[in-house]
Amino acid sequence: MNRASIWVALALAALCQLHAANAADTIRAGIQGGTPTDSWKHTRCSPGTYLIGIGETLTDRMVGYWQLCTGAAQGHWAGDVIAAWGPGNVRSPGARWKRCPPDYYMVGLQATRGYYGPGVHELIADLQPVCRTITQPTKRYETHRGYFEGADDNKLVDLNWGGQNSPKACQNGTVAVGIAFNYRGSRDQDPENQFLDAALICSAVTGVPLEEVSKVRPKP
Repeated sequence: MNRASIWVALALAALCQLHAANAADTIRAGIQGGTPTDSWKHTRCSPGTYLIGIGETLTDRMVGYWQLCTGAAQGHWAGDVIAAWGPGNVRSPGARWKRCPPDYYMVGLQATRGYYGPGVHELIADLQPVCRTITQPTKRYETHRGYFEGADDNKLVDLNWGGQNSPKACQNGTVAVGIAFNYRGSRDQDPENQFLDAALICSAVTGVPLEEVSKVRPKP
């Protein structure tokens, strides 16, 4: 697909909002080690599309989430890139995007966590996608930590994705189609918009044989 032809459309209503995980999906372990449950917020790409990037509303930490999805045809991006919102504050000051390069899809998550007050679990401050190509899965691209506004001494710690064979990563032959969040959004809590954990939702890619995807065993 010609890179110049890729455009981002803001999805409204049910176009690509919160889609439930389907039976073919696998939800991986949380980046902070949690086990996803039905109470987690599932932000899934619409059927036939795959996760290629995220957007975050950042203050001293992540307070809102967006996602970027597109289709796949023989290992290449196909169709429009669709942006849709997930949990949290997605209105102000706007998303800061972290996108895979063309023809790369998300297979892992790295993160930064921080401490935000007594009685509050360590929260996710930032997410960093890890991307691979489908037809040459040894080719990897990692995004970097975002910039925090108004951050104090929040005891930030970086969390590694653990490599392709990690229980937190999409396994060989699959890519991410969304993220499940352990999220607390009650307005009477301090701080608001708490992202406690995040887990990739993974699925096989349609339109390309799995033996083609799996020819090369990826290295962490």
